[in-house]
Amino acid sequence: MKRKKLFHYKFLLVLLIPLLFASCENSTGNKNPQPVSSQTFPNMVGDKWVYAIHDSLSHTVDTLEMKIVGTTTANGKSLTIWARKSSVYKDTFYVSINNDTVNYYDDPIPNVVDHKLIFPLKTGNFWKNPNQLSDSTTVTGQDLITVPADTFNDAYRIERNWTSFNIRGYSITWFVNNVGIVKMYRRVQGFDNIQETWDLLSYTVY
Repeated sequence: MKRKKLFHYKFLLVLLIPLLFASCENSTGNKNPQPVSSQTFPNMVGDKWVYAIHDSLSHTVDTLEMKIVGTTTANGKSLTIWARKSSVYKDTFYVSINNDTVNYYDDPIPNVVDHKLIFPLKTGNFWKNPNQLSDSTTVTGQDLITVPADTFNDAYRIERNWTSFNIRGYSITWFVNNVGIVKMYRRVQGFDNIQETWDLLSYTVY
Protein backbone atom coordinates (compact mmCIF):
# COMPACT_ATOMS: atom_id res chain seq x y z
CA MET A 1 0.00 0.00 0.00
CA LYS A 2 2.78 2.41 0.92
CA ARG A 3 4.60 1.58 -2.31
CA LYS A 4 1.46 2.31 -4.31
CA LYS A 5 1.01 5.71 -2.60
CA LEU A 6 4.67 6.53 -3.15
CA PHE A 7 4.29 5.68 -6.82
CA HIS A 8 1.28 8.03 -7.10
CA TYR A 9 3.21 10.87 -5.43
CA LYS A 10 6.13 10.41 -7.80
CA PHE A 11 3.77 10.33 -10.79
CA LEU A 12 2.07 13.58 -9.69
CA LEU A 13 5.46 15.22 -9.13
CA VAL A 14 6.55 14.32 -12.66
CA LEU A 15 3.37 15.95 -13.99
CA LEU A 16 3.65 19.08 -11.85
CA ILE A 17 7.30 19.99 -12.49
CA PRO A 18 6.84 20.86 -16.22
CA LEU A 19 3.73 22.90 -15.36
CA LEU A 20 5.65 24.77 -12.69
CA PHE A 21 8.45 25.66 -15.08
CA ALA A 22 5.96 26.71 -17.75
CA SER A 23 4.22 29.07 -15.33
CA CYS A 24 7.58 30.57 -14.31
CA GLU A 25 8.59 31.14 -17.93
CA ASN A 26 5.34 32.97 -18.72
CA SER A 27 5.20 34.98 -15.50
CA THR A 28 6.97 38.03 -16.98
CA GLY A 29 4.21 38.64 -19.53
CA ASN A 30 6.78 39.38 -22.26
CA LYS A 31 5.40 38.84 -25.73
CA ASN A 32 8.82 38.15 -27.18
CA PRO A 33 11.54 37.67 -24.52
CA GLN A 34 15.08 38.70 -25.32
CA PRO A 35 16.77 35.70 -26.96
CA VAL A 36 19.90 34.07 -25.66
CA SER A 37 22.55 34.63 -28.33
CA SER A 38 26.30 34.70 -28.56
CA GLN A 39 26.06 37.61 -30.99
CA THR A 40 25.86 41.17 -29.73
CA PHE A 41 24.84 42.30 -33.22
CA PRO A 42 22.33 39.88 -34.79
CA ASN A 43 23.47 39.17 -38.34
CA MET A 44 22.21 35.72 -39.31
CA VAL A 45 20.19 34.80 -42.40
CA GLY A 46 16.56 34.55 -41.29
CA ASP A 47 16.77 37.25 -38.61
CA LYS A 48 13.69 39.46 -38.96
CA TRP A 49 12.30 42.64 -37.39
CA VAL A 50 8.89 44.24 -37.94
CA TYR A 51 8.36 47.92 -37.12
CA ALA A 52 5.49 50.38 -36.96
CA ILE A 53 6.59 53.54 -38.79
CA HIS A 54 4.94 56.75 -37.56
CA ASP A 55 5.36 59.53 -40.14
CA SER A 56 5.14 62.94 -38.45
CA LEU A 57 4.86 64.83 -41.74
CA SER A 58 2.06 62.84 -43.40
CA HIS A 59 0.51 61.77 -40.07
CA THR A 60 0.35 58.18 -41.24
CA VAL A 61 1.40 54.82 -39.78
CA ASP A 62 2.90 52.05 -41.87
CA THR A 63 4.47 48.66 -41.17
CA LEU A 64 8.00 47.83 -42.27
CA GLU A 65 9.62 44.40 -42.35
CA MET A 66 13.41 44.14 -42.25
CA LYS A 67 14.92 40.70 -42.87
CA ILE A 68 18.35 39.21 -43.56
CA VAL A 69 17.76 37.25 -46.74
CA GLY A 70 21.17 35.97 -47.82
CA THR A 71 24.93 36.42 -48.05
CA THR A 72 27.37 37.49 -50.73
CA THR A 73 31.03 38.37 -51.18
CA ALA A 74 32.45 41.44 -52.91
CA ASN A 75 35.80 43.24 -52.80
CA GLY A 76 37.06 40.55 -50.44
CA LYS A 77 34.32 41.32 -47.89
CA SER A 78 31.69 38.89 -46.63
CA LEU A 79 28.30 40.63 -46.63
CA THR A 80 24.86 39.82 -45.34
CA ILE A 81 21.96 41.04 -47.47
CA TRP A 82 19.25 42.98 -45.60
CA ALA A 83 15.89 43.58 -47.29
CA ARG A 84 13.41 46.24 -46.14
CA LYS A 85 9.81 46.34 -47.29
CA SER A 86 6.82 48.52 -46.44
CA SER A 87 3.61 49.35 -48.29
CA VAL A 88 5.27 52.26 -50.11
CA TYR A 89 8.85 51.16 -50.76
CA LYS A 90 11.36 48.37 -50.65
CA ASP A 91 15.14 48.42 -50.75
CA THR A 92 18.23 46.40 -49.94
CA PHE A 93 21.39 47.20 -48.03
CA TYR A 94 24.47 45.22 -47.06
CA VAL A 95 26.35 44.64 -43.81
CA SER A 96 29.92 43.57 -43.13
CA ILE A 97 31.59 43.01 -39.78
CA ASN A 98 35.28 43.77 -39.32
CA ASN A 99 36.45 42.96 -35.79
CA ASP A 100 34.51 45.42 -33.57
CA THR A 101 32.99 47.46 -36.41
CA VAL A 102 29.68 46.91 -38.23
CA ASN A 103 29.67 48.64 -41.62
CA TYR A 104 26.50 49.38 -43.59
CA TYR A 105 26.61 49.75 -47.37
CA ASP A 106 23.88 50.95 -49.74
CA ASP A 107 25.62 49.27 -52.68
CA PRO A 108 26.45 45.56 -53.17
CA ILE A 109 30.00 46.66 -54.10
CA PRO A 110 31.24 47.73 -50.65
CA ASN A 111 33.37 50.77 -51.43
CA VAL A 112 31.68 53.59 -49.49
CA VAL A 113 30.48 52.98 -45.92
CA ASP A 114 27.04 54.55 -45.44
CA HIS A 115 27.26 54.41 -41.63
CA LYS A 116 28.80 52.27 -38.92
CA LEU A 117 28.47 50.95 -35.37
CA ILE A 118 31.42 50.14 -33.12
CA PHE A 119 31.09 47.52 -30.38
CA PRO A 120 30.96 47.07 -27.50
CA LEU A 121 28.52 49.94 -27.08
CA LYS A 122 29.30 52.09 -24.05
CA THR A 123 28.00 55.47 -22.91
CA GLY A 124 30.38 58.18 -24.08
CA ASN A 125 31.79 56.26 -27.04
CA PHE A 126 32.19 58.45 -30.13
CA TRP A 127 33.23 57.74 -33.70
CA LYS A 128 33.24 59.31 -37.14
CA ASN A 129 32.64 57.83 -40.58
CA PRO A 130 35.36 59.21 -42.88
CA ASN A 131 33.51 57.90 -45.95
CA GLN A 132 30.90 60.66 -45.64
CA LEU A 133 31.19 64.44 -45.86
CA SER A 134 30.29 64.76 -42.20
CA ASP A 135 29.10 61.82 -40.12
CA SER A 136 29.53 61.47 -36.35
CA THR A 137 27.92 59.11 -33.83
CA THR A 138 27.83 59.18 -30.03
CA VAL A 139 26.47 56.66 -27.53
CA THR A 140 24.74 59.09 -25.17
CA GLY A 141 23.26 56.74 -22.56
CA GLN A 142 20.97 53.83 -21.78
CA ASP A 143 17.19 54.00 -21.45
CA LEU A 144 14.20 51.95 -20.42
CA ILE A 145 12.25 51.54 -23.65
CA THR A 146 8.76 50.11 -24.04
CA VAL A 147 7.59 49.18 -27.54
CA PRO A 148 4.86 46.78 -28.67
CA ALA A 149 7.37 43.90 -28.88
CA ASP A 150 8.56 44.16 -25.26
CA THR A 151 10.04 46.35 -22.55
CA PHE A 152 13.83 46.71 -22.56
CA ASN A 153 15.71 48.25 -19.65
CA ASP A 154 19.13 48.20 -21.32
CA ALA A 155 18.63 50.02 -24.64
CA TYR A 156 21.68 52.01 -25.74
CA ARG A 157 20.79 55.50 -27.02
CA ILE A 158 22.87 56.21 -30.14
CA GLU A 159 22.74 59.73 -31.64
CA ARG A 160 24.01 60.40 -35.14
CA ASN A 161 24.43 63.58 -37.20
CA TRP A 162 25.38 63.44 -40.87
CA THR A 163 25.63 65.64 -43.95
CA SER A 164 25.88 64.40 -47.52
CA PHE A 165 25.73 66.83 -50.44
CA ASN A 166 22.38 68.63 -50.00
CA ILE A 167 21.10 66.28 -47.28
CA ARG A 168 21.26 66.77 -43.53
CA GLY A 169 20.24 64.05 -41.16
CA TYR A 170 19.82 63.38 -37.47
CA SER A 171 18.77 60.17 -35.75
CA ILE A 172 18.39 58.61 -32.32
CA THR A 173 18.56 54.83 -32.34
CA TRP A 174 17.88 52.61 -29.33
CA PHE A 175 19.82 49.37 -29.69
CA VAL A 176 19.59 46.30 -27.46
CA ASN A 177 22.38 43.73 -27.53
CA ASN A 178 21.34 40.44 -29.15
CA VAL A 179 18.05 42.00 -30.30
CA GLY A 180 18.93 44.94 -32.56
CA ILE A 181 17.15 48.25 -33.08
CA VAL A 182 14.06 48.46 -30.86
CA LYS A 183 13.18 52.10 -31.51
CA MET A 184 14.40 54.88 -33.79
CA TYR A 185 13.66 58.53 -34.50
CA ARG A 186 15.10 60.05 -37.66
CA ARG A 187 14.87 63.41 -39.36
CA VAL A 188 16.23 64.03 -42.86
CA GLN A 189 16.15 67.36 -44.69
CA GLY A 190 17.00 67.61 -48.37
CA PHE A 191 15.56 66.19 -51.57
CA ASP A 192 13.12 64.11 -49.51
CA ASN A 193 12.09 65.41 -46.11
CA ILE A 194 11.61 62.66 -43.56
CA GLN A 195 10.51 62.77 -39.95
CA GLU A 196 9.49 59.44 -38.52
CA THR A 197 9.63 57.14 -35.51
CA TRP A 198 10.10 53.37 -35.65
CA ASP A 199 8.71 51.10 -32.92
CA LEU A 200 9.54 47.39 -32.85
CA LEU A 201 6.44 45.20 -33.19
CA SER A 202 8.10 41.76 -33.26
CA TYR A 203 11.44 40.13 -33.96
CA THR A 204 13.11 36.80 -34.60
CA VAL A 205 16.87 36.40 -34.16
CA TYR A 206 19.00 33.26 -34.20
